[in-house]
Amino acid sequence: MTRNNNNNPKGETMTTTTTFNGHEIKDRADLRDADLNGADLRAADLNGADLSRADLRNATLTRANLCKADLYCADLRDANLSGAGLYGANLRGADLRGADLSGAGLCGADLRDTDLRDVKGIDRDTIALRLIREMGIKI
Repeated sequence: MTRNNNNNPKGETMTTTTTFNGHEIKDRADLRDADLNGADLRAADLNGADLSRADLRNATLTRANLCKADLYCADLRDANLSGAGLYGANLRGADLRGADLSGAGLCGADLRDTDLRDVKGIDRDTIALRLIREMGIKI
């Protein structure tokens, strides 16, 4: 996997691409239902990508940018998401059993109906409290 930022002379980023197995993955890529089982997507820029229902079992997504990505019903069992940015990501209905979320940024992520059994690196009580607050329940 390689990453390439194309900058114009003023330093403004015009496009960001990630290469996986020789294929370019662009910002907001459509990867619905993709078979990425065991994929090495370390530091991949998948900002806004549609990964709904994707098979990401055992994938390495360490330090990946998954901000605002759609991971609805994605299979992320045993995936390594340590240090990944999941800010504002849709993880509704995703299966994260056994995944490593150490240091992952989950602020604003939709975790409703997500399976977090045996997840590593996060405090489930903290997640539960956040979900309760999002439902408007005061404790």
